[in-house]
Amino acid sequence: MYNIFEMRKKYLKFPKIFFFLIFLNKESFYPGETVSVRIKEIPAGTETKCIFQEKEYPLFFTEENTGRVLIGLPGDLKAGEYKFSMQTGGEKEERTIKIEEKIFPEERVTFSPEKIKLLTLPENEKQRELILSTLRVCSEKQNWQGKFSLPATGKISSPYGVRRSTENFHKGIDISTPSYTSVFAPNGGSILLATQLNLQGNTVIIDHGQSVMTVYYHLSSLAVKPGQLVKKGDKIGEVGDSGLATAPHLHWGLYIHSEAVDPLVWLNEEF
Repeated sequence: MYNIFEMRKKYLKFPKIFFFLIFLNKESFYPGETVSVRIKEIPAGTETKCIFQEKEYPLFFTEENTGRVLIGLPGDLKAGEYKFSMQTGGEKEERTIKIEEKIFPEERVTFSPEKIKLLTLPENEKQRELILSTLRVCSEKQNWQGKFSLPATGKISSPYGVRRSTENFHKGIDISTPSYTSVFAPNGGSILLATQLNLQGNTVIIDHGQSVMTVYYHLSSLAVKPGQLVKKGDKIGEVGDSGLATAPHLHWGLYIHSEAVDPLVWLNEEF
């Protein structure tokens, strides 16, 4: 009878051959959800390359010899089976990430003539690039702990993934609540952006570390500055209808490696 542990010891004597234990946080996922890939028994100093959908993702160590890769699934990802691969030296291991079909609702948004004028302002493209470049920042330290919390009280008037005529899909959730309602940091992080923009209105972006970002649009006022550290529950601004908004509300988005995902998932699951 073979002894798997003795076989393992012999196998590990050979160079550039590793045994990785790779775990996914779920058996299957919907578009817009977050995939957490935990990889155990990584020898110190091992160079790894983690690939999903032809994009390379960094691996961050959460404890000794254990790393984690976070992947944000696009809201328009088609149902099917996709490969996650981990390469090191000449070795390659794969896992299948199964995506289930999800039908998102549709809604029509109508803006006032005054708000529609915002769509044609010449600074819009430059401001859009400012947001995109901010979302591409990837700091190594994990600044969040545990589950996230809702940043404001109110009714969720528009969920993540809604198909609109003004965009491919809604890249966050809208929390409908009166102007001047306080907005709080849902978890720890540092302020990367706190400024006024044409379409997004008064805007805050929090870097929670390891390319996890949260965004806050249409604020009536800002209570933070770039470079400021915030803890869960710290006030960052107040709800408004600045920018391209039909009524007072908070647009709250969560991004992983620049990919918009459903932030409500992070309220119920710890990553």
